[in-house]
Amino acid sequence: MKFSVLDVEINGQKRTVAGGPDLSVLNAIVSFPSWDSAGDDPRVELSVGGLCQEEEADSDPVHKDWISQITLPYGSWVTIRFRPADRADPPIKATPTSATIRAQLDQAHRGPHDSRSRSDAGIVASLKDIDGTVRLVLDDVTNMSGEFGGPWAPSIFLSQMDLDAELVRANALPENTLARIGELVLARLIAQTQEARE
Repeated sequence: MKFSVLDVEINGQKRTVAGGPDLSVLNAIVSFPSWDSAGDDPRVELSVGGLCQEEEADSDPVHKDWISQITLPYGSWVTIRFRPADRADPPIKATPTSATIRAQLDQAHRGPHDSRSRSDAGIVASLKDIDGTVRLVLDDVTNMSGEFGGPWAPSIFLSQMDLDAELVRANALPENTLARIGELVLARLIAQTQEARE
């Protein structure tokens, strides 16, 4: 049985053949998080992964990794060939998407609802379907009352990012994408704290 694979080479050396007959998503991502770069050696990362649905209809999708957010030496070259094949390398990791979701919800439900544990500035995130992608929009907000329930009023637009719709719905975004979102949010929250002290 033929299926689609990605041949991945780094600096002319074979690294992996990623793919499988059960995959609904297969991707390779080379990212350059410029705000993390310093001096003459900025960080460049590579991830190769996919998403599949297990045979049981009610089971959770599984995210598979063949290359998980490795750092490439600056000046490296990556070759990716897309082709049909009847075999591929096994993934280095396979994670049910529900495991991450449950952990995040459990942690959120334990959080404090005391308004004194929050500042009066924050960030609101929203998702919107746009032309086959999902757009993540982040805005600064300000608490107008100082109470937990707000009202919270928007102050400035912060950032937006277009994401793969299927990966978003399965909660299977690559780790480097999640890291970029987290770094952006944390950096802005730190800036809000510093602005409040001035």
